[in-house]
Amino acid sequence: EKDAADASKFSIASASFFFKFSGGGGDEDAKDGGFNFDNFDETLMYEEHEWFNVPVSQNSPALIQATRFWKDFAIYLLQDGGKSSFLSIWVGHACSNVNEMLLSLAVTDLALEAREPSIARARTAAVNSGQVTLTAEDAPAILFLEELVESTLVASTVSVHSNYFDPLDPTEILHGEKVDKFVVGTFETRRTYGCRSVITNVSSVEQTVELLLQIPSGAVAVHESYQTKSKTIKLAPYQTETETFYFYFPAPSEKDKSFACFPVHVNKNGRSISYALDERLVRMQVYDAGDEQIQKVKTSANKNSWEFITNRASGTAKDILTFLESNARAYEVDLGKLSSRLASNAKFFDEVTAVLKKREIYDERVWRYALVADKGGKELCEFLTQKDAFLDYMYPCFESAHLSYNPFDRHRWCLSEFAPLISSRTHCDGQIQALSDRFLNAYGEFLYLSAFRSDS
Repeated sequence: EKDAADASKFSIASASFFFKFSGGGGDEDAKDGGFNFDNFDETLMYEEHEWFNVPVSQNSPALIQATRFWKDFAIYLLQDGGKSSFLSIWVGHACSNVNEMLLSLAVTDLALEAREPSIARARTAAVNSGQVTLTAEDAPAILFLEELVESTLVASTVSVHSNYFDPLDPTEILHGEKVDKFVVGTFETRRTYGCRSVITNVSSVEQTVELLLQIPSGAVAVHESYQTKSKTIKLAPYQTETETFYFYFPAPSEKDKSFACFPVHVNKNGRSISYALDERLVRMQVYDAGDEQIQKVKTSANKNSWEFITNRASGTAKDILTFLESNARAYEVDLGKLSSRLASNAKFFDEVTAVLKKREIYDERVWRYALVADKGGKELCEFLTQKDAFLDYMYPCFESAHLSYNPFDRHRWCLSEFAPLISSRTHCDGQIQALSDRFLNAYGEFLYLSAFRSDS
């Protein structure tokens, strides 16, 4: 009766909607052209689903695929007839979608609520022996155990490469190109470092692998990282995944000793299939941030840095010009640090712009000081020609000693040809075809440019 009532309501609502849309709403509807858009019925469509949030038209065998868990369940039904409790160690793998998860929970004979199990260690067992007795208070139960065990290395088509880096100084310029700047061997305390691992599947098939990541001994995890982490990932054919974690050393390593780091391992089916092979990543010598050796290295590096050179107390104009002329990092440094020098020293401004033009570097933060420091006007013209608003003022033509504007060079105008102007049809008697708006506009712009370029 309820279904019949719902069907009746649905039919009435549909009829009402059709009546209004077809213009049968009376005089008011007629005033609006026969349609009433003010009061639409809130008609809803209900459809029966066999699976949660899956339309019937999208049902397929791929929704619940054959896995080890469902294999265990099939064997349980065939052999035992479903009389005893069903448990499977593969229950955690039945998670492809919410429907499979609900079904796996429904057939697994675990209590929704249970008491905590009792854990006891044998009196004669050592602390690290691993001999622990766990007793479930409410049977049945499933025990999940994760531990680090020694494994065998086998050849595979998965590779992993790891490198340490400083998040505050991750790159450098080499041969005019920006490249990664890695930290190898020597580290200092109270400084954050990162480890980036790149895992690549070089085969033509999908690989499901498990990663084992661990920070170095003596280090503390930062930036929501972890001390030890195991993670399962899927690698599509020829796909690459990246894993990054961060850490710092609160204290230096002992003299003639170093901290050890377990390299990133890739495991599959209980065996190690790849790990970071670089031996330089395994041992890490850590010095105190105030150590004399570290300070010497940092002082030597700072003297050649852009921050040190542009400081008025430590850097001279000659040092800045030498850096801009020869250093590969000149393409990426902050030239805005020269603002105070450029505004007060016209000679320095000319020397800097000459060096930058030689290296084909243009920075508006430098050339804008031509308004106050450029005496000859040449660099001022260079600055103005880079401003689109100023070029619009010079259109269509401008010529001077240092500044010129040619619309052809600026791609604002090009020579156009229209052919044929005379109709090629028979018996046209040389009649000129009707001129299009495009031709008239192009011809008018040509006359406009000619008038400005004429010397007469």
